[in-house]
Amino acid sequence: VDVSLRQLEQPGFPRAVRQVLVPSRLDADQLWLEVDEADLARPGTVARLALEELAALGIHLVLDHAGGSLFSPPGLTSLPVSAMKLDPSLTAPLPGAAKDEALASVLVTVARAFGRAVSAQGIDREDQRAILERLGFQVGQGRLFGPVLDADGLIRRWTADGCGEAGADPVPTGPTTRVLAAPS
Repeated sequence: VDVSLRQLEQPGFPRAVRQVLVPSRLDADQLWLEVDEADLARPGTVARLALEELAALGIHLVLDHAGGSLFSPPGLTSLPVSAMKLDPSLTAPLPGAAKDEALASVLVTVARAFGRAVSAQGIDREDQRAILERLGFQVGQGRLFGPVLDADGLIRRWTADGCGEAGADPVPTGPTTRVLAAPS
């Protein structure tokens, strides 16, 4: 679920999320909230405090569009994120020059060094998927795996794929997300 900087900065946002979990019967560790890297690169502590509160609830936080802004890798050590998603601007040029692959490879290395899961966005072609799998990405998202869906289409596809059922694979996958490689 995408969360904006504006939402994170609202007083009581973590409390509101916790209150939504109760009637939905969703365990906190089943919820993955995506926060854009560029939002967290901005100065300020309100959003970071909200992230810490959400993480303390057991909610997984995903750093979305990782590598797409000027956020420094050392800053990642202070964020309570469970996963990082490669920005589509870093996927688009693949295959390409060695420097393009190197940028994607750096994100995998950084994520693993900090104990984070890593995925790639914007995978539209098989050659991109193959390169990202070789670089160590385990989950990918993009049009190669399916079309962008509205809410009704998502529910139909999610139900048909058996996603969200008890005992289902814990890796967060959906209509346009697929596991690229088995975890190492």
